[in-house]
Amino acid sequence: MPARGEAQAVRDTDALLRTVLEAWPDLVYVKDNKHRFVVANTATARIMGANSPEEMVGRTDFDYYPRQLAECFAATEREVIASGQGKIDVEELAETAGGQQAWISSTKIPFFDANGAVCGLVGIGRDITDRKRAEQALVDQQDLLRSVLESSPLAVAITRPPEGQLVFANSRLLEIFQLAAEDVSKVRSADHYASHEERNRLLDRTRAEGRLDDEEVRMKRADGSVFWARMSVRTFTFEDAPAFLAWIDDISEERAAKEALHQSEQFFRGLVESLKDEYVFYAADADGFASYVSPSVETVLGYTADEIVGMHATALAPPDCPTNARLDEFLARTLAGELLLSYLNEVRTKNGERRLMQTLDIPIRDSAGQVIGLQGVAHDVTEQEAKAKELRQAKERAELAAAELRRAQAELVAAEKRSSLGQLTAGVAHEIKNPLNFINNFAETSQELVEELAESFQTVNDKFDSDARDDVTDTLQTLTEDLQTIARHGQRADQIVKSMLMHARGDLAERVETSVNGLVEEALGLAYHGERARDPTFRVTTEQDLQEDVGEADVVPQEITRVLVNLFSNAFFAVRDRAQGEGNTYIPTLRVATRDLGAMVAIRVWDNGRGIPADAQAQLFTPFFTTKPTGQGTGLGLSMSHDIVVQHHGGKMYFRSEPNQFTEFVVELPRRADA
Repeated sequence: MPARGEAQAVRDTDALLRTVLEAWPDLVYVKDNKHRFVVANTATARIMGANSPEEMVGRTDFDYYPRQLAECFAATEREVIASGQGKIDVEELAETAGGQQAWISSTKIPFFDANGAVCGLVGIGRDITDRKRAEQALVDQQDLLRSVLESSPLAVAITRPPEGQLVFANSRLLEIFQLAAEDVSKVRSADHYASHEERNRLLDRTRAEGRLDDEEVRMKRADGSVFWARMSVRTFTFEDAPAFLAWIDDISEERAAKEALHQSEQFFRGLVESLKDEYVFYAADADGFASYVSPSVETVLGYTADEIVGMHATALAPPDCPTNARLDEFLARTLAGELLLSYLNEVRTKNGERRLMQTLDIPIRDSAGQVIGLQGVAHDVTEQEAKAKELRQAKERAELAAAELRRAQAELVAAEKRSSLGQLTAGVAHEIKNPLNFINNFAETSQELVEELAESFQTVNDKFDSDARDDVTDTLQTLTEDLQTIARHGQRADQIVKSMLMHARGDLAERVETSVNGLVEEALGLAYHGERARDPTFRVTTEQDLQEDVGEADVVPQEITRVLVNLFSNAFFAVRDRAQGEGNTYIPTLRVATRDLGAMVAIRVWDNGRGIPADAQAQLFTPFFTTKPTGQGTGLGLSMSHDIVVQHHGGKMYFRSEPNQFTEFVVELPRRADA
């Protein structure tokens, strides 16, 4: 019975120990002297990625950690086992089961067997990752703050009252006060004021108000030289004690520049006030506000000098004046350092009258070359500009009249040339037409005679031998082909003569008010039905975008119809030519649109045909030039159309084209004959 009771007590003790281990939030484990786990709690298993503490028994860190990390842990454990001395609160970088880094504060203590030999160790670890991260964040924040303070263009200091012992100084402060970094702890701010009374006054204000803003004070450098500084101070608690945080800027050059500017203004004022009243002299600060204006401003604008001083440079510009926005630009350019020798701007007098001022602005710079303001002179040129405007308008009217005269002369010359060319063309065409008619008629008659001769030969061909019959047949065939060629070329020549006669008719027809959309629809119908008459298989998709309110225009309807029919026919030819080469995948399309352009109307004809070759586009309106194959175009259609639109109607005709993509012709016609 006693033995059984002792066994139960051992089991109870073991259960109690296991309960304590599992409830312990830290890592607790026992290893033998071979670094194998003997006991581990759940916290240890969780951070090492084991499924359970029982799984870890008999295993080592090498089963759970990368070899390099496990070797590092094993080295520490070997040292504990070999020395018999524990390691307390050793910070080790571990790796969790999720692959994240974790900091562990470990304590490893050896335990001994009955003979006093080290038989293993007990380890306790605490996850201090959050603490380490917080410590690192604090270090990073301190480094960032120090970096910001060091890079500040202002001198920054932290001092302790009452003598102003220097606790911190950035490099800019050391530079301004000519201090060495190793001497910072010995420096007292009280020693660097030019006046102790001034220092005490500022100290009292800072204590009473808790702050000081942009105070200008004289201070001393280490060599005793005095300079002007602008200082701001805040009170705060630093390391559990009251302290002052101060920002200091050396403004010696700024003060010197202001003094120089003041002296310059005094000289400037004396100079300008002795000059003529129509000139206004002024000065402004770096923000564009007037700091001085000569008394002559009252004569020119009606304001007194006191009323202008303090006013912004753009305040006198009328709100609806186009030059108002430019004043901001001119002001910015001058303050950026640009010298504006002369520009015009409109201003408003005190009684609301508008005056035009010619202005010169000069930037004012300090000793470092920085712009700190501007000065200038303005001259009232309202009357001069009005006279200049009248002269410009008179000149423009004269130039317009001269241009109109030149245009009329050019039109007379062109009309005379067209008349002479028309007469010559008509004469040549009439002279050619008579013999051409004979050629065409005799070609047709000769074809009939050859046919009759062939029929007659059939009745007697049995009287000839085979060689003779073949010779006669070949001769008749050759005569037939030659006569067909003569007839075809005669018809081509007849088309050219007809085009020449049409080209020679001139522009004697009167213009009438005509519906633009009606003309387009009529010409499109004529061209399409004419094409279908020549080729019943012809198909094309037509898209009309005729603006309903495009209205009417004064034109010669027959001539504009001739132009449009020619453009539509050319488009039909282009899409048919492309369709023959691309098959069923290609959809021939023609689009026609009209647009109201105010004094003009536009007609646009677009097709997706072959397009116009780039090397041919420059010659497209040249008489007798054509891109069509020989025998399929006279080369006069576009030339005649261009003359009708440009010369006869005073309009425009142009095109754009991409080879194998599209071609678009645009015809723009004046809405009225006198436009």
